[in-house]
Amino acid sequence: MGPTTAVTGVPGPINVTGLQLRTVLALLIASPGEVVSTDKIIEALWPVADDSPLAGDSPLAGDSPPSVGRRRPRNALNRVHQLIRDLRDLLGVDDLIVTREPGYLLAVKRSVTDHGRLHAAVAQARSETDLPRRVEILRDALTEWRGDPFADIKTDALEAARQSFVDLRFAAFDLCIDAELKLGRHREVIGEIREWVTRHPFIERLHYHLILAIYGSDDPVEAQHAYLRFRDLLVEELGEEPGEKLQTLMEQIRNRDPALPVAAATSGPLSPSGPCEQLPLVPRGFSGRADELAALSAAAEEGTGALWAITGLGGMGKTSIATHWAHQNEHLFPDGKFYVNLHGDTSGSEPLTTGAALRGFLDALGVDSRRIPAELHAQAALWRSLVSGKQILVVLDNAADADQVDALLPGSSSCTVLITSRDPLTRLITAYGARPLRIGALKEPEARALLTARAGHTRLAAEPTAATALLDGCAGYPLALSIVAGRLQTDTTATLTELATDLPHELLTTQDTRESHRSLPAMLSWSYNALHDTEARAFRLLGEAPGRDISSTAAASLLGVAGSQARALLRGLVDHSLLERTAAGRFHMHDLVRAFAAERAAKDELASDREAALRRVIAHYLHTAHAADRLLHPPRSPIPLPPPPHGCTPDAPPDRASAVTWFDTEHQCLLAAQRRAADIGCDDAGWQLAWAMHTFHHRRGHRRDHLSSWQIGVHCAAQADATVRSLVLRLHAGACARAGKHQDAQDSLHDALTLAEQAGDVAGQTQTHHFLGWYWLHRGDNPRALAHATSALALLENLDEPPCLADVLNLTGTSAAHTGDLDTGHRRCTEALLLARRHADRDGEAAALDSLGFIAAAAGNHPQAADHYHQAAHLLSALGNTYAQASTLERLGHARRACGRDARSAWRLALRLYRSQLRDDDAHRIENLLGTAQHSENAP
Repeated sequence: MGPTTAVTGVPGPINVTGLQLRTVLALLIASPGEVVSTDKIIEALWPVADDSPLAGDSPLAGDSPPSVGRRRPRNALNRVHQLIRDLRDLLGVDDLIVTREPGYLLAVKRSVTDHGRLHAAVAQARSETDLPRRVEILRDALTEWRGDPFADIKTDALEAARQSFVDLRFAAFDLCIDAELKLGRHREVIGEIREWVTRHPFIERLHYHLILAIYGSDDPVEAQHAYLRFRDLLVEELGEEPGEKLQTLMEQIRNRDPALPVAAATSGPLSPSGPCEQLPLVPRGFSGRADELAALSAAAEEGTGALWAITGLGGMGKTSIATHWAHQNEHLFPDGKFYVNLHGDTSGSEPLTTGAALRGFLDALGVDSRRIPAELHAQAALWRSLVSGKQILVVLDNAADADQVDALLPGSSSCTVLITSRDPLTRLITAYGARPLRIGALKEPEARALLTARAGHTRLAAEPTAATALLDGCAGYPLALSIVAGRLQTDTTATLTELATDLPHELLTTQDTRESHRSLPAMLSWSYNALHDTEARAFRLLGEAPGRDISSTAAASLLGVAGSQARALLRGLVDHSLLERTAAGRFHMHDLVRAFAAERAAKDELASDREAALRRVIAHYLHTAHAADRLLHPPRSPIPLPPPPHGCTPDAPPDRASAVTWFDTEHQCLLAAQRRAADIGCDDAGWQLAWAMHTFHHRRGHRRDHLSSWQIGVHCAAQADATVRSLVLRLHAGACARAGKHQDAQDSLHDALTLAEQAGDVAGQTQTHHFLGWYWLHRGDNPRALAHATSALALLENLDEPPCLADVLNLTGTSAAHTGDLDTGHRRCTEALLLARRHADRDGEAAALDSLGFIAAAAGNHPQAADHYHQAAHLLSALGNTYAQASTLERLGHARRACGRDARSAWRLALRLYRSQLRDDDAHRIENLLGTAQHSENAP
């Protein structure tokens, strides 16, 4: 490989000087063990040897090789024979070049040539299953590449041999990079792949490797940009689209498909962002439970997954046992650890729905929200299919009952599931063979060890009688022990005897652990009474806070204090073991503690102060959600809000990504805040919160929460003015339509339009007509769709290009085309396209292109339809709108087929998207189309 050289028995390579000698040697090396005819040698020598004795012997010299056969000039043959003799002398081996009619033969095995060794290395690597060894073999072979083969010889006669070398080297590089990527070495090979891409910009396989390497290096945005650059190059230079395999890869990247080939190398087998690590921190001071932990470990040693029902009274430490064991044995679950708090017994909060829990798991796996089906059984089926055969741990914490967890159970024996609940979960034990693990009070040595770990051995040993009294008062109840330990840590000057004396009498007389939960209010009162006034107030109000946990900034608004003061109060309550700080930096009360706090608030806090605190925290969530929505959807016209009340300090997400994260984190608190707003008569905040969550709910696919939030919104807006009620009903209709409640959607739209007309609200009328147009278009009533679209357009005629004009123009054109008026349709959709491009509205541009594709197809101009659909599909792909892209690709396939072109690549991609989105009817239709296309292809 590289310049032509020879190596024989003498040390080092032989320097073959002279272009003619190197050409003859190269021809022989290119075909080892095979006869190379003198005719072929002459054909190769003629155009490359300017000083050849053949030159000038023929009147055609310089134009073509000499004639062959009897008429060949004798001096040409003589010169070839002389070159062979010179080569034999140079190589020093008499029998290396053998004379054999009709020419000469290099008497060596192919395996001793560069080509032969590289070929052998590739073959060996293909059969090698050990990836590091495969890389080693190929890297060794590739290091022998010293440059382009036969680089010092220019002749067409060696072109086939040269190309064979190049193809073989590419095969070696391809195999090597494939193995490197499977080994997770993405960052290490990116530069090398880029060099190859620079030299060979049209080789798609190189771009496949490059995009995969970039994505595996945690840069999905750049991976998409790399794809778009390659696609633009192909389209501009060759008029072609990337191949199906590369398009498939890009769809997997955009969807963060758990089946992505790179996932095993870069991010684990399930999630594109890494194996799911959702386990919460184990509460500090965990101690004991040796028997329970041993039982869980013994089952794990059996090598198959297990289903555990960990049950017992509240506060017994069920969650601590499950999470402690999970952290101790995380090496057993390389494919991920999943955790969800189902809030089955959380005071002041509704239990988490099974659908919400499934969505959390699917989100953690990187499943695009558009892929998540609406039906619970379909969500559960998707969850089971994604984790099938994977070694994962699933912790279902605080389950209300067996019904809540049924759909959350994986179907594979490779998965281990720990369920904690106060319910005995009898049905899981009898129906699914769940292993029961009943959690009771701590044994005395374990309780002593826990208290010692928190308070210190020296302090307990100094007052053994008092220490025993404290332990007896807690009766092995972990939550009570934690509260006592918190008191010991915060009151370091008090003696254990003083604390034991202060301990309520009912605690000291409660020895039956089955009744120990009855002593908890007394224990909490004891700890509560030790708080400073500001801490006690914070404790009480936190019991009133909406949601299952709270951030420090929301707590500051709730308490009406500065952020620094709020953080200090929260830390104090954590030190007293009345509050827990989560790994995410949020604050959570045990549900029994929360119930006690709410009870104390009702007794010790003025009703007006409690309501003022609620109004502050509701305003905090409303104003922050409104600001976050502005980042998610800037073109959306904002609603006016009153200023935040005194003491309320809303958050201010700095960018879109932060806004999405904030919504994801605070979602349940937002829903709870909206419910509390409705309960206490904050009607404006009730519907405004629904508005602020609208974009998030729609884009994340939270259909049920979307609908329920707008149902509350409609209730809260009942006494608002007509403009507000029209807006609320219109958006409520959208939520109804997405949830399949079409009659409710129609009723709300009718009422919304009536109210907007009565109020003279032109914008409201326009938006309602626009929504009605799309609604009836998708329901198949084209005349009604056109009537509403025309009404919306007429309302906009006197306005100066309002933001929705492009959408209304496109709707008008599409509706007209569906009624048969293609000219009007084409004119209006073209206007929409130009307007969308003028305002850089890529969503509107894609929609208009898709509409123009439909119009061109209806007019019989299928090439133009294919072009429009192709552009629309490309834009939708770049936008990540795979739901709309699938439908556009289906139409693109029809247009291509009508042009006599192959439709299968578009339909295959559409089928893959339909399947990923669980659109079964659409997928079945495409399968039939592909079957028909294949039959036509095979027909004689």
